[in-house]
Parts: sequence; C-alpha cells; structure tokens
Amino acid sequence: MKNPIDRVLVETWLIARDEAAFRLIYYRHKNAVWRVAIRLCNGDQLKAEEIVQDTWIRAIEKVQEFKWQSSFKTWLIGILINRWREELRKDSYLEKMQVNIKLQDQVYEIPHETKMDIERTFEALPLEYKEVITLYDIEGFKHKEIAEMLGIAEGTSKSRLSDARSAFKKRFGKLVSH
Repeated sequence: MKNPIDRVLVETWLIARDEAAFRLIYYRHKNAVWRVAIRLCNGDQLKAEEIVQDTWIRAIEKVQEFKWQSSFKTWLIGILINRWREELRKDSYLEKMQVNIKLQDQVYEIPHETKMDIERTFEALPLEYKEVITLYDIEGFKHKEIAEMLGIAEGTSKSRLSDARSAFKKRFGKLVSH
C-alpha cells in the first residue's frame, strides 16, 4: 500500500535535504529492511548490516528516480534484494552457499538430539525459495509486490511460493523423521 506520509517525507528531504525528514523515513522502514536482510543472510549479522547500509545509500542516490508506482517499502526491499544478489555473486559467496545446500540435501543419519530446526531447513532452501518465503510468509508482502521486487511475473511468485513450501516440508520432514 502506498503511503502518502512517505511521499511527503521523501519530497521534503529532496527539496530541503532536511535531516529530520530522512530520519523519519529511515525509522519508518529500518525494521522491515533489517528483517528481510537478516533472513536472506541466514542470520549473518555482519553481512546483513553491510547489505542494509548499502541499501540505504543506494536508495538515497536513486530516490529522485522513484516513480511512486509501488510503496516506498516495496521499493526499498527491491533494492535490498538486488544488493543481496550482488553479494552472493561476489567472492564466490553463491558458490559456497550452493555447496552447503548440496551437502545438506544429502541424507545423513542425524541423531535426534542434533539441533536441526526450522532455521536450518530454511537455510538449505534454494535462494529463489528463500526470497519468496521471506517476502510472502514472513514479511507479508503480496505477490504483486514480490513480483515487482524480484523482477518476475506475479504467477511466478505464486508458483515459487508453492514449490518453496513443498521443499521446506519435505526437508523438514526428513530432519524430524531421523
């Protein structure tokens, strides 16, 4: 949902470079941006902090180009996701995560007392599944907003969510049945 308060604050900041207006924009959206970042970074606070900081820097650099066709929060999260994807490509980070996913896909005899919980199951999901589960199930965005953030069709968002939920259930079931 588009919020007129965000537009007034952004326009105030753009016209007057009013620090108080920027602070209000930041405080209105910092928690949502952080929650998505920490989820996508598998709880790695340093990585999430870096991505969040870069997201805000990029948002400030590009805010004059924002067309208000979506909510400001949707736009920010889109920047965050693009920044996260860049980080995955950088320094073979994506390759390392894919190796970890492949290792976790193998069936091991896992003692019951091992701490294999929902977070580990989530971490083992493919990246596109993590994105859509984070945005839809955890953050409450609509498929239309997710499609805009990820640059995909709305139907693709729905399909990925269905596939992601199935994959999560399958993997979680493997963990708890051993």
